[in-house]
Amino acid sequence: MAELADALALGASAFGRASSTLARDTKIRRNPLKGNYMQEINYKVDRKSDSLIEIKSSHPWESVKSEIDKSYLKIKSMVALPGFRKGKVPMDTIKSRYSAEAESDFMESFAPKLLKDILEKEDITPVTTPGITDFSIEEGKPFELTLQVEVLPEVQLKKYKKLKLTKTIYEISDEDLEKTLNGLCERNASLKPKEGVAEEGDFAVVEFKAFRDGREVDLGMPLLRLVEIGGFDPLPGFDAELIGMKPGDKKEFDYEFQEDFSREELRGKIALFKVLLKDLKSRKIPDVEEIAASMGLKDAKELRKNMKENLQRQADQRSRSGLETQIIEEILANHDLEVPEGLAKEDAARRMKDAATYVEKQGGDPSVLDEKLFLDKAKDDIKAGLLLKEIAEVEEIEVTDDDVKAEEDQIMEAYGIKEREQVSPYVDKSALLAAKVFDFIIEKAKVKEEKFSEDKKTAENIDG
Repeated sequence: MAELADALALGASAFGRASSTLARDTKIRRNPLKGNYMQEINYKVDRKSDSLIEIKSSHPWESVKSEIDKSYLKIKSMVALPGFRKGKVPMDTIKSRYSAEAESDFMESFAPKLLKDILEKEDITPVTTPGITDFSIEEGKPFELTLQVEVLPEVQLKKYKKLKLTKTIYEISDEDLEKTLNGLCERNASLKPKEGVAEEGDFAVVEFKAFRDGREVDLGMPLLRLVEIGGFDPLPGFDAELIGMKPGDKKEFDYEFQEDFSREELRGKIALFKVLLKDLKSRKIPDVEEIAASMGLKDAKELRKNMKENLQRQADQRSRSGLETQIIEEILANHDLEVPEGLAKEDAARRMKDAATYVEKQGGDPSVLDEKLFLDKAKDDIKAGLLLKEIAEVEEIEVTDDDVKAEEDQIMEAYGIKEREQVSPYVDKSALLAAKVFDFIIEKAKVKEEKFSEDKKTAENIDG
């Protein structure tokens, strides 16, 4: 929903003006613009595709000569050559040596002003930075400039009503609830000091060293460790040697390293381990009543009630997301819409950068990310956003003050915030509009309800 809301917001800001421009055929304007930096120009606006406009302009030499001269004078003031102090190099030398630099300086100052005037007059709204594809600067001849501007395409709506949708119904069973509660208790477990001897399931704080041929061996790991007896350990079988020990006990035993041990020189070798068990802890899992009390609830019954309602909300949201996914798939299939390539690439690059950062933090290799997948997803989301925006306009669907207030109330309740001013900046009106458009499409659709099959349903599915 967030990605579609972003695309929808893009459509809201620029769709109207861009589409009105694209509805025109090629236009030729003669002498339409005058200003203090040009006398007169001819320009042509040519629609190359639904999302690409080309602008060609021609300027009499006299109208740009003074601007080009300014660029040469600017360079002259900064250049010193052998035999000439800064600012004293002859202009003929400057023009012969620094024409490319002067042209670049001229283009940087002149092109944006020209483009701004043409875009405003033609009511064109770029969605990416316009690009200069060609230009010609030759003394005494007209200055020729060609630019390309990406715009949002015109949207011609086709079928979006009476779609055939399937709504999956997820029901929360007692088994789902108990699994979730058990997981909650497990996540809130704590370690408590234990008296007596170490048993499976306990946690032992141990200090140990390893020796081979009377010399201490570097294991490449801390020598003071917390070991879960019966749990995962980089030294398989080490934990079993701790069973029956109590705090203060010492023990020596031979240990054979696994063939996949991190230190290659120790693989398959035997070492003498000397271990001191310094502390012993047991894992205490709170019961449901204790969890309820820690959350400020009356009792386990109230916790179960709240938890089931929360699970049902998640299930309903999953059901709703399934409908939205079907809607997007249907309207994309029903509409052939060209997306500005540059806009899609910018969005895909942003997403790929975020994904690469996440993968690196997880210790993965970002080079495995497929750029094409990100580009295709960006194009689909932009298309969907434009279609939803157009449906909103055609059906006169708007976000009202009441909608905003209701969203603010939900955020305030969820986070315990009392001041409305604190949450107002976080209300995403584009997301609210997208939700209302989905509501409209669902209301007009033919929706078939289908229960999620019991043999596939698990608490993990509901949470996911």
